[in-house]
Amino acid sequence: PLIKEKLPSFLQNLEVNPCDLGSAAPQITAFKVLEQPISSGWMDIECDLEYHAQPSINLALSGFQMGLQKLDFSMTFYVSFYGLLDHPPFFAGMSMYLCKPPDIETHWKGVMGVLDHNFLNSQIRKAVGQAMTRMVLPHRKIKLMSPDDSAVDIILPKPRGCLQITILEADGLVGTDYSMQTLWTGELTTDPYVKLSMGSVSWRSSTVEADTSPEWEEDNVCLFSVDIPDEQQLNLSVFDDG
Repeated sequence: PLIKEKLPSFLQNLEVNPCDLGSAAPQITAFKVLEQPISSGWMDIECDLEYHAQPSINLALSGFQMGLQKLDFSMTFYVSFYGLLDHPPFFAGMSMYLCKPPDIETHWKGVMGVLDHNFLNSQIRKAVGQAMTRMVLPHRKIKLMSPDDSAVDIILPKPRGCLQITILEADGLVGTDYSMQTLWTGELTTDPYVKLSMGSVSWRSSTVEADTSPEWEEDNVCLFSVDIPDEQQLNLSVFDDG
């Protein structure tokens, strides 16, 4: 239900019956204590989790049906322990977080005439990413074990640094819109803007009107806090605002 809630409005009538993920269980495929700290705690653990299911799931929408044949799910998550104690549970608090949303691959059988598989896969990945956004940096799930300690350092630890990005220009964008200029040049135009994301934080630039080689002079600077430089990913996309 949580994933369905995140789907676009035109997919809200999607019916799922049956919904059986099979007998396969998630597995921790790698587990290690990091030699170099990535938090202000006293110990950091990196874990790789994989889930390979052969489910029995059928989807129906507007009379069309398709079945989910295979589901692959993987993610790397981190657990940081804070406040070393000399008595059980031996730490004052802990936090759990991801640097990026999980990777999901789905394989389908059957045909759904109103959607192509790539589009449906992207919507599922997007919905799962939104559902788990509260665990992706800079957000964390925390557990405070000692009432004498503050949770501030666990919830809002000092980042390693700050990444500042300035969007200057783009060149050779594909035009998809008609304008008055199209009448005598024959060239299509576009209204581009840039979207950046890192972890669960996203930013959008201003829109440049009718230009396939735009330059940005305002609303073009953004800042991202950086916690794990080697693992966090910066995503950049250019969209048409038309």
